[in-house]
Amino acid sequence: MKRNTFHVLFFVKRSRVAKNGESPVFMRITVNGQRIETVVTLSVEPDKWNNLAEKVIGKDRKSQEINSRLDTIRLRIMEIYRELEFDGAEINPRIILNHYQGREDESRKTLLSVFLDHNERCKKLIGKDMSPAILHL
Repeated sequence: MKRNTFHVLFFVKRSRVAKNGESPVFMRITVNGQRIETVVTLSVEPDKWNNLAEKVIGKDRKSQEINSRLDTIRLRIMEIYRELEFDGAEINPRIILNHYQGREDESRKTLLSVFLDHNERCKKLIGKDMSPAILHL
């Protein structure tokens, strides 16, 4: 099995300062040297950003909320990576970002196809966990 390198980085582009004096927080996902960047819906004062910790410096409520949100985003990205790795699926930064943003690469399923998939799984479980009366065969 091929070993993947994986990293999530948060950073602030100090060159992009809004009128309120805050800069947007960006996220970079790197897998095997391929990377993708996207802006997260957070902004901070550039002088309060700690590059090494990838967090906002401060004990005020806003700083704590931003840091908490960054931790949540990081954990979700890592969870998506682990799920893809467990499933043996192809892993690249675009796929991880699409999963995080809710844009799956697979075509959207219709309600009918979901029911058909469910029924197929139930058929396989007849005699083990399901009785034949569940499905009208």
